[in-house]
This record gives sequence, C-alpha cells and structure tokens, in this order.
Amino acid sequence: MKGNSFEEPYSVTEITRGIRTILEESFPAVWMEGEVSNYRQPASGHIYITLKDGNAQIQGVIYRGYARYLSTRLANGMRVLVFGSVSVYERGGSYQINIAQIEEKGVGSLHAAFEKLKDELQQKGYFDRKRPVPRFAKNIGVVTSPTGAAIQDFLNVTRRRSAGINVLIKPVRVQGLGASSEISGAIHELNKIKGLELIVITRGGGSIEDLWPFNEREVAEAIYHSPIPVVSAVGHEIDFTISDFVADLRASTPSAAAELIVADKLELIDKISFYKSYLKKYIKVESERRREVLLRLSQSRLFTAPQEMLYQYQQRLDDYSDIMYKALRYKLGMLKERLAGVLNHLNSLNPCSVLKRGFSITFAGGKIVRAFNQVKADQKITTKLYEGEIVSRVLKE
Repeated sequence: MKGNSFEEPYSVTEITRGIRTILEESFPAVWMEGEVSNYRQPASGHIYITLKDGNAQIQGVIYRGYARYLSTRLANGMRVLVFGSVSVYERGGSYQINIAQIEEKGVGSLHAAFEKLKDELQQKGYFDRKRPVPRFAKNIGVVTSPTGAAIQDFLNVTRRRSAGINVLIKPVRVQGLGASSEISGAIHELNKIKGLELIVITRGGGSIEDLWPFNEREVAEAIYHSPIPVVSAVGHEIDFTISDFVADLRASTPSAAAELIVADKLELIDKISFYKSYLKKYIKVESERRREVLLRLSQSRLFTAPQEMLYQYQQRLDDYSDIMYKALRYKLGMLKERLAGVLNHLNSLNPCSVLKRGFSITFAGGKIVRAFNQVKADQKITTKLYEGEIVSRVLKE
C-alpha cells in the first residue's frame, strides 16, 4: 500500500488533495453560524473573513462573482449565517468555507425553510431517483428568463458543440413573487410536447432571495413528477437549491449544463473517424489472414488430387482390414485350442470313459460300494457296466 515505510510515500500535494476531496464530498452545501473577524477585501474583489464561535474558527472566502450580490454589509463582530461548501486552500494547506450566500443573524427564516423542505423531501426519497439523461437529445426544452445571461450562455455552448439541436425556450420569471408558479407550470407544459427528450431549468447566480423560487415545494414536485428527465443548472458553482437535489442531473452553471447534455460534434467526428480507421485496418488484416488460409487449403492435396487421396485412404482401410482379419483368425485359433484342452480334461473325468475301458461301478441302496463291509448277505446290488447293468444278490458277507 502506498504510504507504508516500504512503499513509495505520499506527496504533500496528494495528501492535501485527498483531504480536499473528502471535505468537498462530505460538506458540499452547508449553513454555518458564527462571528465575523479579520474582514478584508483586497483589490481582487474577493472578500476574506474568519468565522468563529467560542471554541473554534474557520477561514471563509467570498469570491468576487458572489461578493457583488451581497445584500449584507459585513463588519468585524457581526453575527452571520453563511451558506457554502467546505474545501481546502491547497497552497496554504488550510481548510475553508467557500461562501455563496451570507445573512446577518436573525435573517434566517429562508435558511430554516430551506432545511425543513430539504429534510422532508429527502425522507420521501425525492433525492434518490436519478434517471439517465439522454446524451444525444435532439429536442430540449429550457425553462428560464428569455432575457438573462443564462440562456445566452446555454445557447452559445449548444451551438458550438452540435448543430441541429432544437431548443424550445419556455420564458418564465426566475425570481420574485409568482416565479415558482411560472417555473412549475412551464415544466408541466413542456411535458405535453411530443418528442421532447429533456428539460433544463436554469438561471444565473444571485442571493438566496433571488434563487428562492427554485427552493419552493411546487417546483420540486413538478421536477419529481416530470416524465421527462430534468437538468437543474441554477446559480453558480457553489450555489445549491432544492431543484438541484431533486433533478436527475445537477449542473454547476448554465454553460456546464450544455457541456454535459450536448455531445460535442467534433469529438463525435473524431471518434467515428477512429472507429472507421480501426474497422478498415481490422477488415484488411482479417481478409489477408483468411486469404492465406484459403490459399493453403487450395494448394493442399485434398483439392489438387482428391481422387488420389481417396485411393490412399481406401488402401489404408484395406491394410487395416487385413490386420484385423489375421488378428481375428489368430484369436479364434487360440480359443479353439483352449476349448479342445478343456474338453479332453472333461472327458478324462467322465465316468463313462472309465467304464468303456472295462471297469464297472457297483451300487447298493443307491450308493457306490467302495468296500465289502458296505453290503450284507442277501442284499440286492446293481453293477453298472459301459453298456447295461447287472443286478445280483450277495450270498454271504
């Protein structure tokens, strides 16, 4: 295992990136409460703070793209609620929270509502279903503001990656009162369009108030019950909404959504060219191989002189027949000799053969008489000869 004393050691970068991966996967979207200290905003436009409580502290950064949307004026000593993802600043070797939204303490009603709905939908399994998103969809419906930058980013990437994609824009308000009803209604209407393969809901970044329509229950219900797969691309990379969790696929930005769902035509052309070249080479090699096999077969005697081959096999069959016939005759001769020996032996044991040589057998009471004391005077006895028998009586013992 890497890292043991006998193996290659880890580098500092490897360990730091491993810790970063663990933190980002464990805390992708969290709310945190604390006191602001060490507030500073250099010329880069990023805001750096330390968020602390009575026992610990964590570094926080609000990148320039989010800092301009802040509705809260930060100052040291302020109690705040922040929303973001925990990560690692690799060069400094320290962990930090990348802040996307920040509220002064006491303005946490939206946060509470977010967490409550998130927990409820999670328990119902709304976040578990992730249907596959078609990679080569030709007809895509987009729910967004027709005048926002999000739709332009999405369309620019879509046109660049592949021609012939039909994008149907369903214009809605993406923030403010009534926006959630328009978004959910647009999802329902797109599901009625025959041939539509994918729905994308998207908008650019903003404060939690701006993104709030995508945290409403009716939008979550519309996404979950949509027969067509839904991709959520709301806000910037570290923005998370309820829509992101319910959707079949979450994209960090509108441009990233287009990158994920629209196949790159140049990449596809390269792949097709590669497989075309591979198939041509394979067919050429395989054709040559089979041509060589056919050539060897055509030059074999089976094709050049089939009659001669047949005669040779017939001759070989005749040779085998002769060998088998001789072996059979030899075996039969051996069996005959053995049978004759057995018959001679049986004949030598046959009592009739003994009688034929002039001997006889005497019976008394059905038993062979072997001694004189086996008979008594006046007893009837029978003498068996080779031909016939003699019946007599014993005169005296």
